[in-house]
Formats: sequence, structure tokens, C-alpha cells
Amino acid sequence: MATALIYARVSTTMQDEKESLTFQKKKCEDFCRVKGFEIYKTLEDVESGANDERDGFIELQKEIDNKTFDVLIVYESSRISRKTITMLNFVLRLESKSIKFISISQPELDTTTPTGMLFFQIQASLGEYERKQISSRVKSSKLQRAKDGLWQGGTIPIGYKRKGKSIEIDEEQANIVRSMFFHFLSTGSLRETSKIFNRKISSLRWILTNPFYLGKLGYGKKEKNINTGEITINKNFNVYEGKHEAIISQDIFNKVEKLLHTPIKYRYTENKLLFTGLIHCHCGEGKLYKKSQIDKNTIRTYYSCDKCKKSISYKRLETAIIEQLLSMKELEELNEVKIDENLLRKLTSLEANFEKLGENRKKMIDAYSKDIISAKEFEDEIEKIKISKISLEKEIQIIKVAIEDSKVSENHNNNLLLLKEVIENIEDKDRMELHKIFKLLIKKIVLISKEPLELSIYLL
Repeated sequence: MATALIYARVSTTMQDEKESLTFQKKKCEDFCRVKGFEIYKTLEDVESGANDERDGFIELQKEIDNKTFDVLIVYESSRISRKTITMLNFVLRLESKSIKFISISQPELDTTTPTGMLFFQIQASLGEYERKQISSRVKSSKLQRAKDGLWQGGTIPIGYKRKGKSIEIDEEQANIVRSMFFHFLSTGSLRETSKIFNRKISSLRWILTNPFYLGKLGYGKKEKNINTGEITINKNFNVYEGKHEAIISQDIFNKVEKLLHTPIKYRYTENKLLFTGLIHCHCGEGKLYKKSQIDKNTIRTYYSCDKCKKSISYKRLETAIIEQLLSMKELEELNEVKIDENLLRKLTSLEANFEKLGENRKKMIDAYSKDIISAKEFEDEIEKIKISKISLEKEIQIIKVAIEDSKVSENHNNNLLLLKEVIENIEDKDRMELHKIFKLLIKKIVLISKEPLELSIYLL
């Protein structure tokens, strides 16, 4: 007695029509009883015939390779696949194992005869043509919805929610999205931002580059090959005005996009506060650090105590500190005597660290050559070392320049004049370097009171 394996499938669009799957299996079982076949196994899938990675279909191919049955029974040939190439390869696979193929609703499909094979090829080609026609109609419908500003379906991006047939802002989640944009602008680091918000870097990048947050709809960024199932990402795609409200302003979105396309070594920390971590709060317990808040599409930055949580305008506080700092006589004395010693010690330390980075690089190369670490680990570590070396080189250069300036003993006030000029013409990209210089000059700043604003500055 010949053994038969029954295979049944319904597409994902028919998942609720379970009777369709039941109907196929019942018809196949009745056919086996009439023909006297012993049913070895029944496999089923609830998935599109365009997907060749179906669980049941994969198991079926394993059964074929092991030749565990004699006849494959399906209700209709399209249940196997709607792709011609898949169907032809599948039949050849059956033939190589001497397994018969029977479609009970298509008796002319007998692959053991030349005529039957011809009918089979025609049927398979019609199935693929129908699938391509369906795909074309679906794409046309989605494109028109995008042009009309309507969501094309699927998972709604974080920060939004459905309300009937429309999409509106979910304020709680929208604030998280705004914070992601701001935090990346503040740090320039995808890695750090992804850790803060517990997201994969790829997911974060998708959010930061998604025009949906501008109130727009992108169409054609992802494209699926209907023959191979492979998805390609297109750099050029169409963007249409959406019906939904924007969460991010065009200005912030453009800044993020520009920063994403800026090489890491050239990125800077935007709005770096000049005295963060140096100011002791008047509460007597905490220090003042940078804090920012997004009010819809406006970023507000200020100093905030890490203990009492009270805040003060960063512009007001920094202006007062700089005015008092530049008027201090101790600054001239520091230029003349102490600053050289501190800078020399700092320079020695930095140069030692720079040499260590070179040694660490050699160790990584040695570990990789001996297969102690993987290629991915090697690349990550080498990139970290490279970034650290660039940062150290900048610091070393700044200190060397400061040391050379301090040697010009006959004109110390020129250094103060230069510092004033830098402060007066400061740009965002210079704030990080100026912050490092202040850390070399200032031991601590004590905020005595906010109203009126009083403070004391202690130099190193």
C-alpha cells in the first residue's frame, strides 16, 4: 500500500477562515481512502504562498529528502507555492526521489507524464502571474494612500496612537521620542543614546531618520522582491505630506540628519555647559549639571542641582562667572607660576595615556591574530582606541599651546586677552574645548545665592 503525505495551506489573509484549511484536509483524506493510500502525515501552513520559508513547507522538503512517503497529496497545486521557479524546482525534487505529485482538484496534473508536466508548468505560470497582479494592485493602493497622506497600515511608530481611522499623538510616548532626538543632538552618539533609551542602534537610527515624525509619509524606502522575498532599502524614496500632526520640527530633524552624516571624530557636543560639574549648589549638598527639557519643539537648557533639583538659566550663570573670573588678580598669578606646573603634569599624564593606547592597539592586533577575540570585537576595540587617540591628541595640543603661551613671561595679560576674545566669539563647536580649559583653571565654584546672584570662584 502506497503511503501519502497531505499538505494544506491558507494564506495570511485567510487566517480567520479556518474552515478553508479543514476543507482542504478533508478532501485530501477522502481522496486517499478512495485510492487506498495510507496517510503517513498531514502538514499545514497558514502563510502566503510567496514565502518559501514556511514551517510546514520546510518540514515537507525534509520528508521528501528522506523519502518517507510515496505520494504527495494537495487540494490544489498553488498550495505548494505561487512562484514558478519554486514549483518547478519542487517537482524536480519530487522526481529525484520517485515521489508522485497529485492535485485532487486538477486531475490533469500528473507529473509522471510529459503531458501532465506541460499542464503543470502552465498552471504554475498562471499562479505566478496572478500573484504579481495582486502585488501590483496592492502597491498601487498603498502609493495612492501615501499621496493622500494616509497611513498605509502596519505598526504605528512610537509616539502615535490610533483614534478611529485617524492617527493622533500619544503625548507620553511623544516626549520619549523628542528626548531621543534631543539626547542625540546633545551627545552626538548613537551608542550612548541607544543605551539610555534601551534600544538597538538600528531602531534608534530608524526613529531619527523617519519623516513620519515631521508629519510626513515615506513611500518606497523598503522594497520586497516578490520572487526571492529579499528586502532592499532604497536611499531615494518619495515623501508625502501626511494627515497626522508632527512631533519633531523640521529644524531639529535637519540638525539630527546633519549630525548623523558627520564623521564621529568631527561631531561636537551641542550646548555644552562651560562649568558643568564645577559649581557647588547653595543647598550645600549637590553640584550643578546640565539639564535640558523639550517644550514641544523647543529645547531649553539650564544648570540643575543633582540633589535639591533647583535650576538656574545657564546663560545668566555663565555670564556672571566669566565676568568675575576675568576680573580676578589670582588669574594673572596662576598664569605666571602655577599654571605651568599643572599643565606640565597634565601633559605628562596625557602623553602616557596616549602611549598606553598604542600598546593596547598592539595587544588587540596580537589577540586577533591568535584568534583570542573575534573580528567584531577587534573592530570595536580598534575603533574605541582610534576615537580616544583623536580626543587625547586634541587635549595634548591645547595644553602644549597653553604652555608655550605661559612661557612668554613679559606679556601675561595677552593670554587673558586671548581668553576674552574666545569667550566673546564662542561658537557651539568651541564650547567643549573651552570647558576643558576651565577645568584646568578652576578648582570649584560655589553658588552662594540665586537672588541676588552671588558666587565664589576658587582657582587651582
